[in-house]
Amino acid sequence: SDFLISEGEQETMTTPELSAYIDKQKERGIANIQSFEIEYHKRIAMSFAAFILTIIGASLSSRKVKGGMGLSLGIGLALSFSYILFLRFSQMFVHTDTLPPGIALWLPNMVFALIAGFLYKIAPK
Repeated sequence: SDFLISEGEQETMTTPELSAYIDKQKERGIANIQSFEIEYHKRIAMSFAAFILTIIGASLSSRKVKGGMGLSLGIGLALSFSYILFLRFSQMFVHTDTLPPGIALWLPNMVFALIAGFLYKIAPK
């Protein structure tokens, strides 16, 4: 079982199992665990992403304009899709060994947390 790792196995592991597996493979000196590290950091980062995108949505929806909510809805959808696109690009940085998984997968959260903070600050109370 130590030698046979099927593709996509990291998605079936629980988070504690995934963390233990990564630590065990690092102790052994096996460097080909990028997909497992990506999955681990993505699980944690995505839970914070839901919170950040909720703040963005609430900040955009609190603004009442005469023309309706269409523009705010469009901006919210564009920001959500751009977050997903940014997350996919950051995963590619891990595969090309440009950035470590922890930094690459948290970078979209940091950028969009700044956007959420700005939108929350300018949102009517």
